[in-house]
Amino acid sequence: MMNLDVYCVYAVGHSKLDQGGNHWCFYLDVDDNHSVRIDMTPSYAIPGSNIPGGSKGIMLITLLPYLYSRSSEKVVRLDVPAGVRVHNFVNLLVREKRHQYEFTEDGKGCR
Repeated sequence: MMNLDVYCVYAVGHSKLDQGGNHWCFYLDVDDNHSVRIDMTPSYAIPGSNIPGGSKGIMLITLLPYLYSRSSEKVVRLDVPAGVRVHNFVNLLVREKRHQYEFTEDGKGCR
C-alpha cells in the first residue's frame, strides 16, 4: 500500500459533530475506485503530555474501496506532482511532526 502512486489528495471534512466542529481526514487517490485514508484518532490508552486527562493520537492508514467518505461536508482536491507515492506523503507528515496530535478526554483535538 505504501508504494502505490498518488494521483491527487482529498482533504475531507466530515459531517458536523454534535459538540460542534467536524473531523478531517486525507484521502489519497490511488486509482479510480480506491484511496488510502490518513486519519488521526485518540488512543484513549496513551496519556497526553499537554492536555490533562487527554490521550495521544494514533495515525491510521487504511486502504479503502472508494475515493472518500459519503459523510463529507467539505471536500478540497489537492493536486500532487507525478511520481508521488503514499509513503512520500506519510513520511512528510511524520517528518513535520503532524502525527503528534493530542486529544482531550472526550476525543476533541484533531485540528
